[in-house]
Amino acid sequence: MTQVELARRIRSSQPRVAKAELGDASVSLELLVRAILAPGASV
Repeated sequence: MTQVELARRIRSSQPRVAKAELGDASVSLELLVRAILAPGASV
């Protein structure tokens, strides 16, 4: 799944997903949880 696809599924933006991947501390816990629970997301 691409960052763009994940962003759409969790109602966020690709730049925010990229920040989360890089471990940026400004990313909210809510965003991380939505990404984990996104339908079709894989680890």
